[in-house]
Amino acid sequence: MLASPRVTAALSGRRAIIADGAEIDLFRDSFVSGRTNPMGIGVHVVRRGDTAVARTTLGPAFEGAPGRAHGGAVGAILDETMGYLLPIIAEMAYTASLSIDYIAPAPLGVEVTFTARLRDRSDRKLWIEAVGESADGVFVRAEALFLTVDLSRFTNTNDSTTLTTPTPTADLQ
Repeated sequence: MLASPRVTAALSGRRAIIADGAEIDLFRDSFVSGRTNPMGIGVHVVRRGDTAVARTTLGPAFEGAPGRAHGGAVGAILDETMGYLLPIIAEMAYTASLSIDYIAPAPLGVEVTFTARLRDRSDRKLWIEAVGESADGVFVRAEALFLTVDLSRFTNTNDSTTLTTPTPTADLQ
């Protein structure tokens, strides 16, 4: 995906590559939202204005305590939903830190919705918020710090000397 001329052009031009209302399908093999992953959580994400909205129904495979979704599965959905916000705001970034407040049990067997939005930005730092809800109300809130990176650090290339791996410690200094 990152070598796609459409994605590269959109990110270089600082404009969103996902139309409002469109489903976002970036990582087909992701264990959270990948359509081709038979063991995945099955999250479907769409753009709604300036937010990324993810929906899924967590089944027994994702149970933690009896009758509740596992906190790790909920955390993975939060992080992935926040990541899906990046093409909406035309940035390439990675999660530097993620803080989660579990407010109530995450239900099993009913549709849950996760919504992520950009709260603030300063230079390379993006603060993204997300919330998880069911028909019974909010069950989780999260905040993350994402660090933007130059797209060239992620593009596919035949020259292995030009590909670098960002490190949170070096990037935060």
